[in-house]
Amino acid sequence: MERKLEIIKKCYELGLDYVTQDSCLFFYSLVKMKSPEKVLELGTGNGATAFMIALAMSENNKGVITTIDNASAWKKTESLTDHVNKYKTKWKLKKYLNFKKENVNFNNLSYLKNVDIVTSDFLRTPEYVGPLLYWWLLHSNTYSSLFIDGLCDYYPGFSFVTDSIKFFNKGIVPKNYQKLNKKYINYKFTQLNIRKTENDKSQNGITWIKKEPYIIGNEKLKG
Repeated sequence: MERKLEIIKKCYELGLDYVTQDSCLFFYSLVKMKSPEKVLELGTGNGATAFMIALAMSENNKGVITTIDNASAWKKTESLTDHVNKYKTKWKLKKYLNFKKENVNFNNLSYLKNVDIVTSDFLRTPEYVGPLLYWWLLHSNTYSSLFIDGLCDYYPGFSFVTDSIKFFNKGIVPKNYQKLNKKYINYKFTQLNIRKTENDKSQNGITWIKKEPYIIGNEKLKG
């Protein structure tokens, strides 16, 4: 219990710079409850969310989070790699947390299959969220969630994603995704927008997109 409280307290401090001091607890609770095997985080920041997810995985004794950041916004004396390694070693999370210091390039992430949760705290432009959504559709599990931090505060990206989800739920492949096989959108998609606080801050909301089969009772419907 002392270890857990230490991690929670430290992650609150680490999350203050990116307004993730509370949302990292949300992701801890979600992972603890859903017990996913594969989580991908794009944009490590100070590590608050990654550490809390890894903590939940360690308690479940199941799962690995891969977190990616090029450290371009990292301003501290020690490197981001050393920072992550220090705490995942101290808190015995090495088995559950994989940090990669590199640019986000979806072409280099093809090795990740059947991903349960993707969380992105990075760019919010249509030029970024379009390929992100496309990649998620191809590499996600049957039941999967995509979280995009700050999207609802950036209208061009938010509008792009919202319109895409509307098309998916109608069984239509948008023109931006013409190479996408229709089987990848034969699911029910739900978009939720979670406001973190009532304050008007940047990155003050999370867009949550859920993907799941069409099911009534215990019967899966054919699209």
